[in-house]
Amino acid sequence: MHYKRYIVGILAFIGSIFIGWLSLFHTNWLLLYTLFNYIFGYLLLLICVTPAGSIVMGKESDKLPLIQWLGKLFLGQVVLIIFTFAAFTAFILNGPSLAPTNISLAFAQNAILDYTRWMWGIFPWGVYGFWALILAYIVYIKKGQPYFYQLARNLFSKRFDPMIKAYVEGTVNGTTMMAIALVACAIALLFSYAFEARHGVDHFKVPAMTYMILSFFMLFISIKKGQRLFKFITVKSKSYVLFFAFMIIILSVLFMISSYANVWLMKAHAELVRLQCVECRNYFKKIPEEVRFAAIYWGWCMIWVPLAGSYLAQISKGRTIREFVIGLFLLPAILLVIKFHWGLAPFEAILSHVAMWDSTIKYLGLASVAGILFVLVIKHFKDSTLFSSGYLLPDSAKSNRLWLQDASKVKGISKIAQKIALLMMGTLFVHTISGWYGVQVEVLAMGILVLNAAYAGFHLMNIRFLKDRVWLGNRNIPPFD
Repeated sequence: MHYKRYIVGILAFIGSIFIGWLSLFHTNWLLLYTLFNYIFGYLLLLICVTPAGSIVMGKESDKLPLIQWLGKLFLGQVVLIIFTFAAFTAFILNGPSLAPTNISLAFAQNAILDYTRWMWGIFPWGVYGFWALILAYIVYIKKGQPYFYQLARNLFSKRFDPMIKAYVEGTVNGTTMMAIALVACAIALLFSYAFEARHGVDHFKVPAMTYMILSFFMLFISIKKGQRLFKFITVKSKSYVLFFAFMIIILSVLFMISSYANVWLMKAHAELVRLQCVECRNYFKKIPEEVRFAAIYWGWCMIWVPLAGSYLAQISKGRTIREFVIGLFLLPAILLVIKFHWGLAPFEAILSHVAMWDSTIKYLGLASVAGILFVLVIKHFKDSTLFSSGYLLPDSAKSNRLWLQDASKVKGISKIAQKIALLMMGTLFVHTISGWYGVQVEVLAMGILVLNAAYAGFHLMNIRFLKDRVWLGNRNIPPFD
């Protein structure tokens, strides 16, 4: 029956191409598709006022002390905020001339609020909490494995299992890999910006030159010699830290070399500087900048859903659903109170103070802070479970191997290092040529794939809750067969 897998793979491939096409040419259509984002956050609030809110996610004896749990909850959200600020600075505030960088805090706020008011609802905390609730329900209550697709287990005919598993598994792996790769790329860019600000050079002056220099490294990592290098780095360390450190250092150096190559080219052939892609600029201007910014913000938040959801589920074991939801919405509630009481004044004051710093110090400081947090995020992972199940590590699960036969196969870092490196290079190529407009297409397309999985999870969860009488507060929920 292998032909079924081929059919599923072909359909997934065609669907991915279609979503990518929409991301490039019809951004607004995809943003309209996100209209029902609001259901995840409000569904969590609904659960709080029903008997389902009293359901305990695991054993109460396993839960962390309240202060420790709140600390981990806030820490995870702060880390993501810092990663977001680093990515914003790296990809949006800097780039080629065809992608303007005059995006202010007020512009960002208005673009986000315009969509949040009538489309997104409690975002992104709602979808993070929803994904976490599903994983916690699967792992702690139903005693399954930490794969989102197991929510469909025993609900449908087994003929649908490969389709559900293939889509969700591919989505979780791909989006988490992209999220991690984007942070690493942002750190490399920030280090290069610090160097360029100090020496008065810019690798975006002639993007074609930078593209060419990066291409040499792209070619190297694509061949067997590059694979051997990554294997040598990862097999000995058995950690992602050394691999990403190597990539960040190499890419930073390549950008520094590119910046000086740009200076040489501008002096030797000044006419080439004027050969910018006017058609590209005119194309990107056809779609309002507010729409593109809303798309990249939404897509960026969505690609973190699998990893953020697994983290929230991992730290919330033993707590009731009601406790989990209230704790999750505590930080956004505090931010909302600050916003309504003082407006943007506190944030503008902080940014105004930071703006007075020397550019080199700003870039170097942000890169260093993001780098330290990045190490803390990835240092405990030794294999591909980082991308398949995140912070919820799978058990040996000898029971029901039939269901798990198509589950994510755990691979060593050396097996996937080359893929991550190629993903990073592809992202930097896109950013060098088309700025954040190109990166927006990447994250929006991947975000839609996550949203499809979340929409499916919404229906599956309601069916599962009805079957297990969760809405009635049933505490004798049977585990998976």
